[in-house]
Amino acid sequence: MTTITIRAGLAWGLMIASILVFAGGVAGQVRGASTALLTVFSLLAALLGWGLGQGQLNGMRAAGRMFLFGAIVLWGVSARYDGPLLRLFFSIFKQAEDISEALQGFADQTLALWVRAQGWLAAVAGNEVVINDPVMNALAWGALLWLVCGWVGWAQARKMALGGLAPALVLLAGLADYTGQGADGVLALVGLGLAQMGVARYRAGVGRWLARGIDYADLVTYFSIVSVTLLSVTLLALAWLGSIIPFRDVVDAVRPHISGSERLSVRSLGLNQEGSPYGIYRNPSLPQQKLLGGSPRLNDNLIFRVRTGELPAIPVSDQVVSVPRHYWKARVYDEYTGLGWASSALETRKYGANRPVFDLPPANQRLLRQEYSIYRWDDRTLYWAGAFYRSDSSFEAAWRLPPAAGRPDALISFDQADAFGGVVTSPEYIVESYLPNYTVQQLQAAGEAYPGWVRERYLQLSSGIPARVLQLAADITAGKQTPYEKADAIERYLRQNYIYSLDVPTPPPGTDVADYFLFELRKGYCDYYATAMVVMARAQGVPARLVSGYASGTYDVRAAQYLITAADAHSWVEVYFPGVGWVEFEPTSAQQEIVRPSQPAAIPTPSLQPDNLALAALGESLKQLPLYARWGLLPLLGVLLFALAFFLLEGFILIQIPARQSLRWMMRDIYRLGQNLAGPPLPGRTIREFVSALEKQLGPNADLRLVTSTYEQALFAPSKVEKAALRVALSAWRRLRWRLLVRGRFRW
Repeated sequence: MTTITIRAGLAWGLMIASILVFAGGVAGQVRGASTALLTVFSLLAALLGWGLGQGQLNGMRAAGRMFLFGAIVLWGVSARYDGPLLRLFFSIFKQAEDISEALQGFADQTLALWVRAQGWLAAVAGNEVVINDPVMNALAWGALLWLVCGWVGWAQARKMALGGLAPALVLLAGLADYTGQGADGVLALVGLGLAQMGVARYRAGVGRWLARGIDYADLVTYFSIVSVTLLSVTLLALAWLGSIIPFRDVVDAVRPHISGSERLSVRSLGLNQEGSPYGIYRNPSLPQQKLLGGSPRLNDNLIFRVRTGELPAIPVSDQVVSVPRHYWKARVYDEYTGLGWASSALETRKYGANRPVFDLPPANQRLLRQEYSIYRWDDRTLYWAGAFYRSDSSFEAAWRLPPAAGRPDALISFDQADAFGGVVTSPEYIVESYLPNYTVQQLQAAGEAYPGWVRERYLQLSSGIPARVLQLAADITAGKQTPYEKADAIERYLRQNYIYSLDVPTPPPGTDVADYFLFELRKGYCDYYATAMVVMARAQGVPARLVSGYASGTYDVRAAQYLITAADAHSWVEVYFPGVGWVEFEPTSAQQEIVRPSQPAAIPTPSLQPDNLALAALGESLKQLPLYARWGLLPLLGVLLFALAFFLLEGFILIQIPARQSLRWMMRDIYRLGQNLAGPPLPGRTIREFVSALEKQLGPNADLRLVTSTYEQALFAPSKVEKAALRVALSAWRRLRWRLLVRGRFRW
């Protein structure tokens, strides 16, 4: 295979890889999109664009032909002309009526698609409703990918590598920002773009050398490929390491000034972004209000995954597994306003990695270790189950009643501390928290000796609670003696008498939402169920609060992890029991009923250990550096990584190829670096004369003589240079290279 063929094949391979990454990245962020179909469209468009770029057409004519051909292909596929085409082909050999029938099939399917497109475009233009039409999604995104990938092919033919990928990169990055997914695809496309740019510049350089008749070593091809690859990988590694720089802080500050209101027409394209407005919290300022409104929109976007280690991974089988049920907290509210929920005054505190929020863990509570992996780049919410204890990543917590660390009564402080929520610095972190270890009998016997802070905060009701709400609470709990019996009765009543529905109107102005749900709507989603239970429990003297976050999610037995999507956004109730703590209740009828234990669970000991303590410590140390120091450290780290990788690969290549080529490369390098000292190579000037002139500047140099003699041996001696001698010459050349670099730049 010739060098030219290698270069062309590499350029084509990089372009195809870029198209595959781009098409796959877009398809993965559009609901119902066919990855195979969009990939075929994209490759066909790139091929056509490349063919047009090889011709003599100007840009406008090529774009016109690209657009026309794409419109025919996309419309034909969307209208499903494959059936009518086959019928028309076979009707040619039959009667005229068969041809007429086949043509009528064409007309019918064309009209059906046209009507469908008109309705979709009218709804998008009018910003009326969210439409998720899979056919129109495929047509719209197919057209967009056709144009973008056609430009990629055209630019590849015209040797504009970076400019060709720029629209694809901007589109994929915009989708990743909007949906919170696909960052890996963006990084991969950046790496492929850098590689294409390097190959394109090298091809252009070689073309100029050949046109001018300049000789160059064959190793230039190999080392150029290695350099481009290493540079691309290094820059991608720097982008990944850039997580230690708070880019999100910059984005959060800039985004409000550059982004306008979100239009329904964008959602009409099927983007996977419609998260629940009542369950996802991404604001680092810790929003302190939760108002109840109309119908939420849920989808299956993956928000995060959690591993607890309670069950081992199980291969695919028919085995039925009993999975522990957990709720993943995000915010805890204490004040009912009649319109929704809010938090009383907060105090924020910052905690370092592995630093407990309490001096001593609580007694007789069950430890739960949770490994979180967050899939939304802008989600900095600290999630936890039970009572939070510590994390392997630094975080900030907001407290209504902060723990009193350093006090001898730290165990009491753990029980009394009252957290609202928190934000974390890393998208992957480990949390240790404690779950109340109780039985139904313990809840029955817990009594009503509530601490003062519980009575003050968690028996509060707004002054405008309608009397019929209070009366209903009294009727439901009539004859119940203990707080547990009252809470259980309210929970069961709501589960059995109200319909779960996302299709609910916004409460009228001035209406108490608990009253509206209980007596007017008689249906609703989790916010309404939880609100009604907390209000009625408090009305009966049972301390309760509303918690917002995510339900347990879907359990993947093969990976032993919980998968949490936007559709799992949830609100539930926690009731306080003296001597036990906060216990979860589930009044929402769409959720499974909580089965309370009859025997206490086993109590493990704390075991928070990051996967790699050294890396964790290094990451935390870097995060403590000032911002300007981190910005300066990244380029330095990138240079060091690139230099180390190139150093290792260079030595490997020079040892593996024939000794004559390796030594020729070394001598050319010595000539290039030494000409500032010994003068440029002249016709008729021998190697010995050049070395002699160089030694006049450097002084007698054993490394220079060793490389020169080994090179002459490879050229003229009958015996070949052995690998051992080649390694010695390589080491000498590397020492000499550094000296020539320094003396050539700084002559003295």
